[in-house]
Amino acid sequence: MLHIIPMPNKVKFIKSKSYIMPEKATYSSDFSGVWLHEFISFAAEIGCILTKVSVAADIQFNKGDLSGEEYSLQVGETSIIVMGGESVAMQHASITLRQILLQHSKRIPCVNILDKPSQSFRGFMLDVGRFFYTVEKVKKFIDIMCMHKLNVFHFHLTEDQGWRVEIKRYPNLTIKGQKRTATNFIPKKEEGFYSQEDIKEIVKYCHDRNITVMPEIDMPGHMQAAIACYSELSCFNRSLKVATHFGVKHDILCAGKDSTYEFIFNIIDELCEIFPDKYIHLGGDEVVKVRWKNCPHCNEKLKQLNLKNYEELQAHFMNVVNDYVVGKGRKCMMWNEGSITGKISKDIIWQAYQCEKELMGAVIADTLKSGRSLLNCHSGQNYLDLTYKMIPLKTTYCNQVLLPNQMGLEAALWTEYVPNMKKAYFQTFPRLGAMAENAWTDPDNLNYENFIARLESYYKMLKLMGIYNMAEAKDYEPSAVRAFLKQKWFNRRVFHWHSVHNIIDDHIYAAIDRKNHIKKLAKKEKTEASEKSSVEKK
Repeated sequence: MLHIIPMPNKVKFIKSKSYIMPEKATYSSDFSGVWLHEFISFAAEIGCILTKVSVAADIQFNKGDLSGEEYSLQVGETSIIVMGGESVAMQHASITLRQILLQHSKRIPCVNILDKPSQSFRGFMLDVGRFFYTVEKVKKFIDIMCMHKLNVFHFHLTEDQGWRVEIKRYPNLTIKGQKRTATNFIPKKEEGFYSQEDIKEIVKYCHDRNITVMPEIDMPGHMQAAIACYSELSCFNRSLKVATHFGVKHDILCAGKDSTYEFIFNIIDELCEIFPDKYIHLGGDEVVKVRWKNCPHCNEKLKQLNLKNYEELQAHFMNVVNDYVVGKGRKCMMWNEGSITGKISKDIIWQAYQCEKELMGAVIADTLKSGRSLLNCHSGQNYLDLTYKMIPLKTTYCNQVLLPNQMGLEAALWTEYVPNMKKAYFQTFPRLGAMAENAWTDPDNLNYENFIARLESYYKMLKLMGIYNMAEAKDYEPSAVRAFLKQKWFNRRVFHWHSVHNIIDDHIYAAIDRKNHIKKLAKKEKTEASEKSSVEKK
């Protein structure tokens, strides 16, 4: 059995035959690329020195009559022949061959592989808003994506707790917005951002590995870091700090001010200059509308547009921004929000994450009616930050749901409780392998027991890449006691920090709102008294 993750789709062994890999081998290639240099370096690491020749090479990377990402790999008794129509196909083939070489060392079984992905969009999301990951650490995640044959890097760049991308028109976003003074009740600052040159370096690193980059600027919620820099973006011009606690915040962008839209358009202009790929992610999730309900600007906008409620106001906000992005030749994506299902433009791609049955039902009905595309990022299987009790490895592997108009599959690493690479590796592996196999391998070829049997070789490959602290069987298939204790600690942190902060903040806002309400009543009474006096004089 080949111990490859993700498993190739068509594998045929040639019985009782093998290829002996020489210590000094030759190769030829009709293609060039980073993948080829990395393959040569990998071969050297396992004790095989490769030298380039023009004919009759031991390993041949040949251009063939195959399209897109499809490749063939034939291990014969005298040579290894790889064929593909494009460089990206050869990259995938080289990853497969690396795993074969690592598993079998010098004696490789003769085998014919014909392989291509079952889904075209295979994504990984990294949240750098909660905790900042340096350029080099981001590149490590991109290397990990490449090994898993993933092809879209979803770069979640902004949060209430930190703004991470340089916008030259708004310098305060990275002077002030990238820093917070504490994390929950721990008085330890967190800071960091990517200059536009850093972003270009990351984008190039991805493109060199045939990976598309999709930036996300979350709006209109999850914007406290921006509001802390430019208070006029909020409904009441509140003077706020970059959020120091996790959880959903109630201060969001004001949807009633024209200046808010101008701010977003200016940011999109700069994003399009440094992110040249097709997709722009607008966030759109967890928009708590308590401020909008008391905001004169939002209520005036509601009246002007003859909107029925604040969900329709959010839909209007997202549609306006979508129209601007489309006008720049790009495509928008946003997290599916049940409250605005059926109200947003059908051009916007849903990233389906809400797993409640009734919400998914509404999303599916909307998709069938509108023809909208869906990216499956079902939180019940693909949220890597959640505990292994909440999402055991078997759930990630076996419980993926195929949605109508599904364009692909994505795993998301949110980082509220993932402050460093050690924790990231623990949460990610082996669940990313399980997701990647679902995205690449045809459903008929999926087998959980077979996947588990391949994990030893998979971990060996990860360790060769410098990855450590992967979850062990006791972690990803936890006993009842272990799962209970891990979940209790996770729940305690989430409940304690989120609830305490929101109670305090809403109490402060309620006091401000009462004060403003008293002022409005006093002004109203004064106006009425003045009008009454004028009438009496007449």
